[in-house]
Parts: sequence; structure tokens; C-alpha cells
Amino acid sequence: MGTCVIVDFLNRTTSVEVKHLFEASGFKVIPFFNTKQVADACGDLAVTSALALRAMGAEFAAITLSKLREGNRETLVNRNRQAAGLDLLPMWLADDQLLKLAAHLGDPVHDPHREWLHGPLALDAFKRVAVDLTRHGATDETHIVIVNKSTYGSGEGGTHWFTVAWTAGGPVGEE
Repeated sequence: MGTCVIVDFLNRTTSVEVKHLFEASGFKVIPFFNTKQVADACGDLAVTSALALRAMGAEFAAITLSKLREGNRETLVNRNRQAAGLDLLPMWLADDQLLKLAAHLGDPVHDPHREWLHGPLALDAFKRVAVDLTRHGATDETHIVIVNKSTYGSGEGGTHWFTVAWTAGGPVGEE
């Protein structure tokens, strides 16, 4: 049906839930789960993963773990944050800071001709977006979303970020 890549450098619980959602809909899922991440840098790694996947274009599923790990260094995280005008570690990034970092490190986040980065989104919002994007057209496009393990309105804020990219040949089902 389609291909999905999930990148999570720390907390697999929520990303495994997303993995099962896509697998249940017939997707080939390529998980990049790791347990070693620079402390408090999940947002930074979600951004650098999103940019690396975007750079691969339609071949995003061919990305390697070593390529994704390139941003997982404290000195690089702090250098990127400083250049983007953000607080240095230890500090979690909020939604707007993720977008600012993505804009600084790569192409503008919201290209006037095409949005490439959907979100960042809370988990429940992500599930709705994944369902909508695959049911209502745009199935051949590569979609990239930075997802937070919290749910909308939970009050948790940005507690853990991970990245999901997919190209679908059909709809993602709802749980």
C-alpha cells in the first residue's frame, strides 16, 4: 500500500503505537528506534530527521540510521540552537521553536508553493491528519510530520518529539 518511516531516538512507546497504526493499514513500516539521544534534544533530532528525510525526496525510505544519527551530538545541537536564536540545552523545544529551527537549518518550513512539514502535531491530531491526508488525495506525495507524544489539550506540552514520514497508495485506517 505505502511506505512509512518512523524515527524516534528515545521513547518508543508512542512511536510503536504509530507503527501499529500504519501496519494495520497495510503500510511497509521502517522503524528507526534508538535508545540513545542527547538529553532534552528530541525536538532537535525530530527536526534534523525531518530535514534528512525531506532531502531524500521520494527515496526517503532508503535513509540510513547513520545518516539520522548525525544530528545526535550535544555540540551540534547547541550550535544549531544558538544559530537559530534558541536557548541552549537543557531545554525542551516548543512547537514554534521546532519550526524556527527547521527554517534555520533547511529550506523555509512553509514554502509558498507547497507545505512539506505538517505540524508539529500532538499524537491525536497526527492520527487525524494521517487519516485525512491518505483518504482525501495527495497519496503520492511524501508527508513528513513531527509528532509529540502528548495529546491535544492534555497540558503536557512538548514532552517528547519524533518524526514520521510516509507515502501512501491508499488510506490509513483509524483505530
